[in-house]
Amino acid sequence: MELESTKAIILQVVDYSDSQAIVHAYTSEYGRLSFITSKKSKSLKNNVLFQPLFLVEISFYGSRYSDMRRIKAVQLWKPFIDIPFNHGKTFICLFISELLSKTLREQVANKVLFDFIVSSIELFDQSRDTWSCFHLSFMVHFSKYLGIYPTFGFSVSQSYDNEDIGVLLDRLKDTSITDFSNIKLTRAQRQVVLNRLLSYYQMHLPIGDLFSHRVLQQF
Repeated sequence: MELESTKAIILQVVDYSDSQAIVHAYTSEYGRLSFITSKKSKSLKNNVLFQPLFLVEISFYGSRYSDMRRIKAVQLWKPFIDIPFNHGKTFICLFISELLSKTLREQVANKVLFDFIVSSIELFDQSRDTWSCFHLSFMVHFSKYLGIYPTFGFSVSQSYDNEDIGVLLDRLKDTSITDFSNIKLTRAQRQVVLNRLLSYYQMHLPIGDLFSHRVLQQF
């Protein structure tokens, strides 16, 4: 079999058998791909490189059209400086990886989208102080690439602290993701906006429920 290599964003790892696991990733060269690897492999056994949203380079056997692509080697492509040591950021990465897993399905390269996700993750990793609204900003701007970018012009009956949810959503929409740290929301406001964005995604895409968002209620 031919040996190939690609840069990738780790989305999810699931058990395949007692001895093997499936690694789902979004790649720069082929879009979404799934790889099979041994649970005895050093990277998987030590749970080092297959964390949600880790940026890696994967060497594998099998073509993009194969159902079974076997990993030969994995190495870090862009190491993080803060995410692995920050529980709050780790929770947000878990949520975003689940969102990506449920929305990125095509096995077609999309360099613009891939670069957007990578640059956003790097920005999040490098942020030091105000990062608690990153996932909200990401959801709004990611929706552009899914073809569901919201106008947020609809009437919203619920409000919080006399500020309409639509106003909060407009603030997210009008603020570039590179400036996401300028967005200041209370914990309760973040939860209200997150629930609204999830409802918006579910209304436009068949993503079902996202279970990881519950961990975000902790901060």
